[in-house]
Amino acid sequence: MIDQIKSSATMDDAELRRTIAQEYKYLTNVFDQIKQFRQSETGQEKQIERHVKVTNRTGQIKTATELKDVQRAKTLEELHQRLDMYKASKAVKKGPRYEVNLKKKIKKKAKVAKAKEERKKLARALTKEKRSERKREEEEERRLFEAANSKNEKKPNVKDMKVESKDLSEEPKVGSIVFNKIDIVDETENDRPSKQRPKVALDKLEKTQRLISKLKEKGNVDKAAAIQKKVLWSNVMDKAEGVKVKLFSRYI
Repeated sequence: MIDQIKSSATMDDAELRRTIAQEYKYLTNVFDQIKQFRQSETGQEKQIERHVKVTNRTGQIKTATELKDVQRAKTLEELHQRLDMYKASKAVKKGPRYEVNLKKKIKKKAKVAKAKEERKKLARALTKEKRSERKREEEEERRLFEAANSKNEKKPNVKDMKVESKDLSEEPKVGSIVFNKIDIVDETENDRPSKQRPKVALDKLEKTQRLISKLKEKGNVDKAAAIQKKVLWSNVMDKAEGVKVKLFSRYI
C-alpha cells in the first residue's frame, strides 16, 4: 500500500481513493478476525475453569489455573511421605482414640470373615453327611427290596429231598449183601431258618417297617406299597408252609 501511495504521483484521485478503500477493507477484516479469535479463546478458558473446579477439605474452590501451581510428588518415596502426613493429620482431627477404634473395626471385620468361613465349612460338612446318610438309606432300601423279592421265590421242600431207599421186602438172593434202610436227609433240615428264629424275624420286620415309613415320608407311596405287598405275600407263603408268622399289619 505504501508503495502504491509513493507512486500516487502518477495516479489520479479516483484511482487513489479506490486503492485506499480496498486496503482499509482488508485491514478491517483482519482486525475483526483477531477480535473474534480472542473472544473465543477467553470463552474456552472460562469454560475449562468452570468444569475443572476442585473443592478441598477446607471448602476453598480451586480452578484449573490455580491447580497449575500445585507441586506434584516427583518420586514414590515423596508420595508415601505425603500420604503418611495426610493420615497423621486425619488421625489428629478425629481424636486420640481414632487408631484404637480403627484397630477394633479391623478386628471385628476379621472376626466376621472368620465366622463366615466357619459357616461355609459347617455347611459343606452337613452336605457331605446328608449325602452319606442318603447313600446308606438307598443301600438299605435296595437290600430290603432284594430280600423281599427273594422271599417270593419258591424254596424246595426238605422232605422232597429225601432219598428213597429200594424196597427190601423181597428176599435177597443167595450170596448177595443186604444193607439196612437209610433215609438220607439234607443237613439243612436241622438248621433253623431265619424266619423260624423269632428275634431275627422281628429285626427284619422292624427294618422293613422303618423302610416303609421313610418311603411314605419322602412321598414314595407306590414303592412303599409294593414292598408292603411283597412282605404280605411272603407271609402268606410262609403260613402255607407251616411257618409261624407275626401279623405284619401290627407294625405298620
